[in-house]
Amino acid sequence: KPVPVTENEFHVILASKTLPAGTYTFVVKNAGKIQHDLAVQGGAVNARTPLINPGSTAKLTVKLPAGTYTLYCTVPGHRAAGMVATLKVT
Repeated sequence: KPVPVTENEFHVILASKTLPAGTYTFVVKNAGKIQHDLAVQGGAVNARTPLINPGSTAKLTVKLPAGTYTLYCTVPGHRAAGMVATLKVT
């Protein structure tokens, strides 16, 4: 199941902030002017994309059991600048 995500300076924009438990492919579009990535953390999940060049897209497939997940950019300083979002899985 694809989940569109858009990243730019300095936001992570999720198409949906609540999903049922399942396996999802985050389709991450870097709409910014510098490199970003997307990390998904929560419970036993700890995965991330490689760095995504401006204008490019990357995919990250993860199995998400019920819980709360944090999605953020791991580039130093980007999470603190606001590149973070919360996803609830029911």
